[in-house]
Amino acid sequence: MIIKTRTQPAKIHLKLDVNNLAKSLGISEEAVVKEFTDGRVISRFAEHWAARLYNFDKAVNSNQKGYDGVFITPLVNLRIGVRSLTKSGIKFQDSKYIGSGRNCNTENLIESVNSFDVEIVVDIIEFPDIFFLPVDTESILKAIKFGYLTCSGLKRDKFYNIFFDGAQNPIDIIDKSIAVEELKSTY
Repeated sequence: MIIKTRTQPAKIHLKLDVNNLAKSLGISEEAVVKEFTDGRVISRFAEHWAARLYNFDKAVNSNQKGYDGVFITPLVNLRIGVRSLTKSGIKFQDSKYIGSGRNCNTENLIESVNSFDVEIVVDIIEFPDIFFLPVDTESILKAIKFGYLTCSGLKRDKFYNIFFDGAQNPIDIIDKSIAVEELKSTY
């Protein structure tokens, strides 16, 4: 079942150069792969890359309540969140509801989802290939309503089945292979 309610922004494929990243960071290629496949580590970078790729302003404080960036035009003010899809899956509730000793219920999940208008899901499972997949709040709320999404989150296959009709690498993905040097020159 696919839940799609409005036209979604382009899905973007970003291919990073592990060798250049390792040299730039002064660490081994193995360390790059290990760290950049950890959602907690790559999320900070993903916020910057998503802001650049989708042309929105990254929030000054990445812990700003409710969103990681804002897209503002005279007619639109979108609150944008960025989340990582890892081998463990993806969860859409605020981090205060995730982890040992923390609890989440459907009300918390809905409150968390309602704090943004668009969630850019960053699939890092095939790193160094990274896929940016925008999903609107209305679609996520429908997934909760129909019982597809709970506080336990979604595994990769289920995420793609619900929001992208099972296409893990959809044909309409725009290829944006960007070298580390180009990214570095932007920031």
